Amino acid sequence: MQSIKRSISFLFLSLWLLTPSSQAQDVITISSGEWPPYISQQLPHYGVTSQIVSEAFEQVGVTVKYEFLPWSRALEAARAGELDASLGWAITEERKQDFWFSEQPISTETTVLFYHKDSPLKWGEVWRENLLKPYRVGGTLGYEYGEKFDNKEKEGHFLIRRYNEDKLGFRFLLKKQIDFFPIDLTVARHILKQHFPLQQNQFGYIEEPLYVAELYLLISKKTPQSIRFKQRFDEGMKRLQASGRLAELKK
Repeated sequence: MQSIKRSISFLFLSLWLLTPSSQAQDVITISSGEWPPYISQQLPHYGVTSQIVSEAFEQVGVTVKYEFLPWSRALEAARAGELDASLGWAITEERKQDFWFSEQPISTETTVLFYHKDSPLKWGEVWRENLLKPYRVGGTLGYEYGEKFDNKEKEGHFLIRRYNEDKLGFRFLLKKQIDFFPIDLTVARHILKQHFPLQQNQFGYIEEPLYVAELYLLISKKTPQSIRFKQRFDEGMKRLQASGRLAELKK
């Protein structure tokens, strides 16, 4: 009788250990920088882009922890394996060497060129050859602006001054110390509303996009569970999409 009781107890214990609620959840640590309204330590759920990632992982039993760092540092920390992943990056051949990319993009970035209305710019003028002097251009450390932009920098057509924060680009535009500043349009509108409410009418932008990029979750190949994290995240995104939740979050 005692042996039967022990067997039954062992069976119930085994079943309890196999239930999802009894298993310790996996934890992934993701680096990111400040990029409101998409991503920010100050926003609910750390912004909508972070919320998409968190909810996708939640679908497959993975808990997300975020580390907010300067953008360039965020990428390097993940590349070195100090953190498991980094959020909000375009695919490049260089990054493919160190990271797995999520199957689906998390968000789309549309970068335009802002200028001071006292010195309006036209798209053709920006790329015109044989300038009398190069354009003074702002930029944010760690950001990508596309091959065309990079080539003009290499040619000396653009003299780039890079900052740690997007809002500094608008400060220098306001002082007319730079000629234009490339930035995602949604982010620009958020910054102008938050930090330059009285001066925002002094800025204009060229409507033709400089750069349109899909941004992904990067998972460091130095993370022991890297392939497993990628597979689970991709599955979580598919579940969010199938339920309609992904479309709801992206509205």
